[in-house]
Amino acid sequence: MSIKIRSKKFHYRFMVAGVSYSGICKGCEIPPGASAREIATFKKRAEHFEASERTRILRENEEQKEIERDIRRNKTVIALVENYKYELTGGHPVLLDEAFELAAQKPSRRIAQPSYAGLKKTYWQDFCAYIAHFYPDITEISHIQRLHCEAYVKYLTDNGHFRKEIRYTVQNGHMSREVCYHSRYRISAKTIKEIVCVCRGIFTRLMEDAGLIVNPWNEVILPEEESTPRRIYTQEEIARIAEGISEDPQRM
Repeated sequence: MSIKIRSKKFHYRFMVAGVSYSGICKGCEIPPGASAREIATFKKRAEHFEASERTRILRENEEQKEIERDIRRNKTVIALVENYKYELTGGHPVLLDEAFELAAQKPSRRIAQPSYAGLKKTYWQDFCAYIAHFYPDITEISHIQRLHCEAYVKYLTDNGHFRKEIRYTVQNGHMSREVCYHSRYRISAKTIKEIVCVCRGIFTRLMEDAGLIVNPWNEVILPEEESTPRRIYTQEEIARIAEGISEDPQRM
């Protein structure tokens, strides 16, 4: 530590952890015509100021070191979970292309209608096609993060289905038929919600199998469904409609 007078002001200089700190001791300016005794008083005040600054710097350095230690500990925990997630959860790698069939083998409280079962697979295949196009390095469901899910929902909202040709098979007893159509337009918020429910459900069913800690589809924000106001008819309007139908049976 050192205190020096420059231009009638006390300046301090000290080092902490190899870093040099210097500055003016505030409130320690020497007034014109000050006596030696007064200068000595200001010097003591400057030394006290320097000691306070040094203590403050030491405290801030310790706080910064503690923050850095916490960050390192968090990184270590994240790395531990990521590197040993299969050992910790008993899971194994599950490919995106295999996930739908694996999830379908799980028991379910409700059995989906044959017409909807094929559509659910189409929804999942659309998500897989989107991931393969924009994130080609991702092949396992454990690598899917919330940001990928949110990006897919944003794409659905702005552009509709990623695969414009929708094709699936409807099974009705021993008979089956193929449904195929082109989706060229944006899709409704209700359809987006159905797609997300299918994807979230597959991840939920395969949480343990794939060693997932959290479901990345949880808390994903969906677009609001547009509500159409209902038209409420008066008794007079209902009577006119009934009268018009009775006069012209072809309208029925």
